[in-house]
Amino acid sequence: MYKFDPPEYTKHKAYPGLKTAASMFLTVGGYSNKEWGLDDASNAQRFVYSMAGVRRILPAKFPGDPSAALVGKKDPAKEPLTLEQAALTIGSAVGLRPEQRTLEELKTRGWLSQDSLSKIADPNKLTNGEAFLLIHDIVKNYAGVSYD
Repeated sequence: MYKFDPPEYTKHKAYPGLKTAASMFLTVGGYSNKEWGLDDASNAQRFVYSMAGVRRILPAKFPGDPSAALVGKKDPAKEPLTLEQAALTIGSAVGLRPEQRTLEELKTRGWLSQDSLSKIADPNKLTNGEAFLLIHDIVKNYAGVSYD
């Protein structure tokens, strides 16, 4: 057997999230598995699409409509994904009541880990990798499905 060095993306802080996102077919790395875009800026629309993908795979756990988080947004594809917007989207997908769709609520319920939250550099502009970490947490800690 030839010995190969682990790919560079396996050393990225968002690798646990990438494993979940790739396992759920929410992202692809291109032909060479180098185009994950983990450090690229995410946006509100992209996160809704990702949570809709989670919903397709785990419909019983995610009965809500993640696109409800975009109500009132003019151009969500051009709007940076904030941590609060991500929490609103997750809460919508889970089916929480509107007043419960907050970051604090998700943390209180233990659905988002402090480890993942501490890896977020700017809560006002999440990257794709940071968004994948949130998906990893909600799928694992709420839905009980792990792709580790």
